[in-house]
Amino acid sequence: MSTSSKWQIGTDLVLDVPERTLSCADQGISLPPRAFDLLVRLVEANGRLVTKEQLLEEVWQDRLVEEGTLARHIWLLRKALGDAAELLETVPKSGYRLHAARPFEAKGPDDPASVSVRGRSPALAPAVVAIVLVVILAGWLATRADHRQSPMESTLSARAEQAQLLGLRARSLIARRGESDLMSAVQLYRQAIELAPDSADLHAGLATGLALLSGVSLPASAYESARNEATHALELAPENVDATAVLGLIAMNRDRDWPVAEAAFRRALAIAPDHARSHHWLGELLVLVGERQAEGLAELQRAHQLAPTEVAIASDLAKAAYFSRRYEEAIAAATRAIELDPTFAHSHRWRALALVETDHCGQALDDARDAVRLDQSIIVRAEQIYLLGRCQGTEAASQLAAAIEAEASAGYVSPIALLLIRLGTGQPEAALDALQQAVDSGNMVLGVATAPSLDAIRVEPRFVAILAKLRSSQSDVNTR
Repeated sequence: MSTSSKWQIGTDLVLDVPERTLSCADQGISLPPRAFDLLVRLVEANGRLVTKEQLLEEVWQDRLVEEGTLARHIWLLRKALGDAAELLETVPKSGYRLHAARPFEAKGPDDPASVSVRGRSPALAPAVVAIVLVVILAGWLATRADHRQSPMESTLSARAEQAQLLGLRARSLIARRGESDLMSAVQLYRQAIELAPDSADLHAGLATGLALLSGVSLPASAYESARNEATHALELAPENVDATAVLGLIAMNRDRDWPVAEAAFRRALAIAPDHARSHHWLGELLVLVGERQAEGLAELQRAHQLAPTEVAIASDLAKAAYFSRRYEEAIAAATRAIELDPTFAHSHRWRALALVETDHCGQALDDARDAVRLDQSIIVRAEQIYLLGRCQGTEAASQLAAAIEAEASAGYVSPIALLLIRLGTGQPEAALDALQQAVDSGNMVLGVATAPSLDAIRVEPRFVAILAKLRSSQSDVNTR
């Protein structure tokens, strides 16, 4: 392990270990103490794998913490690294590896701005290869244009091609819907937009990633960034179907303006009748509102027919059946989604929640553990705590809950996650507090009227009052 006290990460980040600072272009980047210690440990490994066990033992030392705490701090670290987040590699079932970190060398006035390939660390080899590939691609594009392109035109073409590839990678990650997948997709879209700032599709993709993260992994205020990106996409291309649909998602989840959301989805379908995502989100809206569930299920079925291999849609068929209290249908739909892709955490989530309602606790807890293994985001871990409370009692749930409660002081934790945790640990008043916080902070509360998981507090006067206020505000929205 290296003993250097100052490190460069990628091209722009500088880590000063004695001063406990991380900076980019002399601008400080805030990191919680444990996340900073985690970064130091990964940097000092010089590109080697550091196992989860090593990190838990060396960073947290004698404190008893869960793997989920480590995952949460890795997420905080990726946020702090910004564009360099892709250098932090997750090695499935093992640990993490940080690439392109090397001892910092201050350059004198006579030093060249660039570093020769011979002098680079081996960890930078992929960057060199990428540069070479871009040069080759630029030459190929020039040839394809019968040598009529100027050097500047060739460079612009290469940038557009690279942006398109980044966008395709990001789109595939969004389809996975895991927290780390979505965070990576957002980073990739931002990199792509730097290369092709006038691409409506890229701005719409970034809006989608941000909207799916908002209120769950990011504060609900992040919806406004998503709205700005979608609006800009429509300024560039007024008929962009993805941007139109994501504005519907924002109206559904952030604005709680469900007629506007439905109108946006139907406008998207007028542009592209076979747009699976619009059928998907429209179906989810109709089911969770609770008044047109059969119509919503039909929309989801249509989305599944249009995109039969998209596991997020297959999984949400199970979600819709669960919220419709058709538990056997939910279990069957989730099982089909798991057969389609056993690594998709959300299918295990919905099957677990439906199984507990049919008194199959053992199977429900197995699915909950599988979901956490596949996606360690806080909302998934909170559902496991809720299910533990239902199946094994509040004491078992409390043992897992302490770690997440501690994380609430270190970073953003969704009020909906706190609501589930407090239901699992037998704290109905605290659960109602979390529900009120979700309402007040602008989080998604669509589904409160129908969610089976809230039945334990549904008859409480405070719950009835919160629901009545939501319905009243919705009436006000509808008559504006």
